[in-house]
Amino acid sequence: KRLKAGTSPSETGQLNPLQVSINFLGMAIGCICMVVIVVATLVSYLTGYQNPITPCADDDDWCLLLSSTSRGLIMAVSIIPHGLPFVVMVMLRVGSREMLLINGMVTRATAV
Repeated sequence: KRLKAGTSPSETGQLNPLQVSINFLGMAIGCICMVVIVVATLVSYLTGYQNPITPCADDDDWCLLLSSTSRGLIMAVSIIPHGLPFVVMVMLRVGSREMLLINGMVTRATAV
């Protein structure tokens, strides 16, 4: 089925292969980030690492758990926004490479 010019994927309900690849890679990077965050939080909690500026009492596990969780959330806030532009950049590069291999001609940047 051929799409009319100016028809967006949301109107047809179909995603092009690049969008499918970006969605897959984005989900994979998101899952990897979540695993890294959970592991960092667990390591921080199990080793008893504390912020030297505001340390918790020695017997206060709740304070240690909260500080470890906040450390994991800080990592999430910093990792995820840096990963998303990387996903798009890599997938555009892959799409451009595939078009080059089949001698494709790109007339619009959104066609990649």
